[in-house]
Amino acid sequence: MTRVLRGMLVAALLLAGVAPAGAQGAGTGIVTGKVTDQQGAPLPGALIRVEGTPLVTASERTGDFRLTGVPAGDRKIVVSFLGRGEKSSAVTVVAGRAVTVDVTLDADLNYSETVTVQGDQTIAEGQARALNQQRTALNITNVVASDQIGSFPDPNAAEAASRIPGLSIARDQGEGRYVLIRGTEPRLNSMLIDGERIPAPEGDVRQVALDAVPADQLQAIEVSKAVTPDMDADSIGGAVNLITKQAVGRPTLLFSAAGGYNALQRSGDQQQFSGTAGARFGGGRIGLLAGFSGSSLHRGSEDFEPAYDDGDLDDLQLRDYQIHRQRYGFNLTGDIKAGPTSLFTIKGIFNEFKDYEINNRLRYRPGNRRIEHVLKNRNQNEHIRSLSFGGQHTLQNGTAFDYKLAWASSEENQPDRLDTIFRQTGIDFSPNVSADFIDPENIQANPSANDPSKAKLNAWEAEIFDTTDRDVTASFNYQRPLRTGASNAIFLKLGAKVKDKAKQRDNQLLVGEPTSTVLFPQLQDTSFDNSRYLDFFPAGYPSFPGIDPAASRAAYNALPPGAIEIDHEGDAETYDASETVAAAYAMLQIYAGPRLTILPGFRFENTKVDYTGYEVLYNDDGDYESTRPVSGGDTNGFFLPGFHLRYAIDDATNVRAAYTRTLARPNYYDLVPYQLVFQEDGDIERGNPTLKPTVSNNLDFLVEHYFESVGIISGGVFYKNLNDYIYVFRSQEQAFGSLYAVTQPQNGESASLWGLELAFQNQLRFLPGPLDGIGVYVNYTLTDSSASFPERLEDATLPGQSRHVGNVAISYEKRGFSARASWNFHGKYIDEVGEDASGDVYYDNHTQLDLHVSQRLTRNIRAYADFLNLTNAPLRYYIGSTNRPIQQEYYRWWTAFGVKMNW
Repeated sequence: MTRVLRGMLVAALLLAGVAPAGAQGAGTGIVTGKVTDQQGAPLPGALIRVEGTPLVTASERTGDFRLTGVPAGDRKIVVSFLGRGEKSSAVTVVAGRAVTVDVTLDADLNYSETVTVQGDQTIAEGQARALNQQRTALNITNVVASDQIGSFPDPNAAEAASRIPGLSIARDQGEGRYVLIRGTEPRLNSMLIDGERIPAPEGDVRQVALDAVPADQLQAIEVSKAVTPDMDADSIGGAVNLITKQAVGRPTLLFSAAGGYNALQRSGDQQQFSGTAGARFGGGRIGLLAGFSGSSLHRGSEDFEPAYDDGDLDDLQLRDYQIHRQRYGFNLTGDIKAGPTSLFTIKGIFNEFKDYEINNRLRYRPGNRRIEHVLKNRNQNEHIRSLSFGGQHTLQNGTAFDYKLAWASSEENQPDRLDTIFRQTGIDFSPNVSADFIDPENIQANPSANDPSKAKLNAWEAEIFDTTDRDVTASFNYQRPLRTGASNAIFLKLGAKVKDKAKQRDNQLLVGEPTSTVLFPQLQDTSFDNSRYLDFFPAGYPSFPGIDPAASRAAYNALPPGAIEIDHEGDAETYDASETVAAAYAMLQIYAGPRLTILPGFRFENTKVDYTGYEVLYNDDGDYESTRPVSGGDTNGFFLPGFHLRYAIDDATNVRAAYTRTLARPNYYDLVPYQLVFQEDGDIERGNPTLKPTVSNNLDFLVEHYFESVGIISGGVFYKNLNDYIYVFRSQEQAFGSLYAVTQPQNGESASLWGLELAFQNQLRFLPGPLDGIGVYVNYTLTDSSASFPERLEDATLPGQSRHVGNVAISYEKRGFSARASWNFHGKYIDEVGEDASGDVYYDNHTQLDLHVSQRLTRNIRAYADFLNLTNAPLRYYIGSTNRPIQQEYYRWWTAFGVKMNW
């Protein structure tokens, strides 16, 4: 297939190269302009075509558009937009010159009678902007616009993305965190801000947690499921691009503020706020926009976590979390239009996420005849910052080029985690769990005694880490028309990109032992109350006392230096890394008549990595012996062809097909050449700096039909064949004069994934009033996979692959009132691959019901209320079979009530 695609591209280039000179731009000009609504707001994704030619384009997020290679003479420019009909403008094109045509599209009264009168149609307007961008995209893309994001009760970017077909999320403390696309684990997808990859704050994984990015900071979310050669190739499942807001043609002033209530914490101490201000100056030549957002939320969870040994209950933890989360975001964008064909932009974004946790646990340990009372208390902070400068220019001959220089940095630090451990020993247990029997709703350890007043302080364990990740990126793109005529047009696009990354993690583990006996009551938190602990759950687990964080920390800080020792296992998690990715691409955009668009091309990416980690050795007696640095690195390059086809059966119906080759680089920590040796146990854990990226050959086919009433029905299939998939290998190896059990990530055998994706959404304007305010939003993705795992007889599905993923939402919008009930679900998937099926760890099915309601109070002010997790959906993991839970966590429900102001 690669040879075929190369041949097609070379043939197209040769064909373009022999085009007559007059057909290649000598008799052509440029048409630029802007598409807006009646209030001056941009209409992105409008379809712009030159009647009588194959030339088409789409308006950008700002509403601006540019058509190059337009034959000179009198022409008619036709602009269409779902929900707003079609409008044509006459223009005289002069060879070698640019002419500007601005188009204002009126609202279609059959679609939305309130837009022109009230300027407020949150759900329908958001869907219209998103669907128009999808309709005109060259590749298979899904878009959610800011208006549509606001119609769902989603606090962060991950949850907003989960409404898109084929996307699901992994959650943390009830909130979306990581994004999975079409059954691929987070590592196989890329997260971007304004087209640039976000550095990962976390030290071990490559994926980025999007819970740090507030949803109200975004103009749109674009998900490319079949990337083109001019896009980064590290996106096997897809690429999620978070688009920040920028100045538009009219002055913008937005503000929102909200409070709320959390049922678990019984707390009304919830605050959220955001604001955006922007305008254009100098006759529209200069645009500036600044936005901020913030939230302070008190959340929590209640969970139980069993562990098993050959089927018998070995451990049971009852946990009570109290969480205080703060998010702050700021973004600034500016642009200067240096004429109709030149634009300079600058963008900056800053996000901060602070997470303070108090986690009290009651831990039954039948295997050790112990009961432990444990407090985990810590602050954890994440920062994401980026700054970029770019320019776009079009020359009079139709040649266009753009460039960008970007800097991005992320950091995650945990300055003060302290675990406090009290123990009662000599406890007998009579668990009701065995290898032959378990009741997942009533797992009991049945201790012979449990008297916290007799528990003694055993130790404090502290963990301190700091991770930084810095990217500097430079890119350049060049495009020129090769052939323009009445029947076809061909454009050539070339480009290059270089990214330099530096990543470090410093990790330290400390253990402190009390110098005298400390009983539990001495550090007890008398204000701690979890009397409602899992009171709805059949097991009837007991409430338990908590440990005072401040008192415990003060006692630890008062220890003499000799009572605190370094645990050198933490040395193995410290590393220093550099990574350089250099890429180049070439592609053609072939408009073979007014309906058919073909995009062949290829991309080449070369990656060079260098890592320094540490070998940590524990001797035959189990004592720490040494730490020494170890270095490693590798270089690899990949040729990545791609081919996209879009055929418009009519203006409302597209058939799309694509072949792409993409990759996913290994997780950062997997590449570290660390080695952790336990000679007493005969175990070695190590990284692998020679890991190869996973490479996938992807096939996509999609049919989509758009409704003028602002809707879509689509269906498609996809297939992925993955090579060099990365697994955790467990093997035997001779080392240090003995036979050791070695655990190491390595490239394994190939795997395949296939699926079906369906979507339907529409505003049901054909219904009689007042039912014509109803809207439907439904999508469903069915996936399956097969993977062969080393040292394992049976195949299994890929990690992250749910068989069923989908959304169902019903909305109603009429006379200023708006409501949307949304149901989001995903099926179980393997989270960790075991040595056999009984050791596979699954992330269980998740189904959540949310509700958003709003009412316009005045032309510019709207009140709203969000109700989340109304079904009290748990986070649930199990091992082997669904009746063997290893974590089951509940959050109850929470709300937000506020106002939004728009001028």
